[in-house]
Amino acid sequence: MKTITCVILSTQKARTYEALHSVLLPALSGQMQILPRHAEVFVLLGPGTIVLESLDGTRESIPVENGESYIRNDMVKIFL
Repeated sequence: MKTITCVILSTQKARTYEALHSVLLPALSGQMQILPRHAEVFVLLGPGTIVLESLDGTRESIPVENGESYIRNDMVKIFL
């Protein structure tokens, strides 16, 4: 099964999450779900929660105020 890798970078730390089923982003235009094989896209993030869902269905929620995300080749890079 195809999976996604997500890297979250902030001024304090960098964190990598591997083997994800999906990533839910709080885009300025509304919630945006990223699945494997998603098209390349740049997304501006607004206040909300990033939700990382692993293959076993467990979810991790990360609150954000704003940021940017770049999606390409099953890699989600988030800059906070």
